[in-house]
Amino acid sequence: MKISGRASEIISRLKGTCIAVEVGCGDGITSASVLKSNAKAVVHMVDQWMPLNEVTEKYYLASNPYPVRTQKYWDEVKNKALRNVEFAGERAVIHYATSEKASQAFSNYSVDLVFIDAEHSYAAVLSDISLWIDKVKIGGWLGGHDYGLPRFTGVKKAVDKQFGKSIITGKDSTWWVPIKHKRSVSRL
Repeated sequence: MKISGRASEIISRLKGTCIAVEVGCGDGITSASVLKSNAKAVVHMVDQWMPLNEVTEKYYLASNPYPVRTQKYWDEVKNKALRNVEFAGERAVIHYATSEKASQAFSNYSVDLVFIDAEHSYAAVLSDISLWIDKVKIGGWLGGHDYGLPRFTGVKKAVDKQFGKSIITGKDSTWWVPIKHKRSVSRL
């Protein structure tokens, strides 16, 4: 399996025994790459694997070249994700849930890295940042995907609103914020 730019960005930030969360894991290829590269990593994969709501669907249709995705499509993606991480056993933890619901399963400062790559609207990215930032240990990383891409303006706008110039950009349109102290983000 070829390691994507986003997976290599995550891998470079995880050392030794660690816990990572991928919010919006799709087919699980990124999570599988992380799990293969670090035998001591545990990756929590958060996804609903279901069609978007009507408002979000309009956003995606306006900004995406992709067709409307049916439940059958998402079932196939979920099954592919499960197959992609099957080798990892209990180190791949599946959360078939919304970002909000899954975040409630974690105590504050309990994970080393959270990677946000779910719904890309401004409101959704702001919400995901708010839900997950306090879950990251001091010294850990909060990041995400599709920063600065013209078709996903909501990602850049939300990340810039919360972190300004303190973000670090990486390969494959990733963005990163090192967590240096508690309550690193304003409450929405």
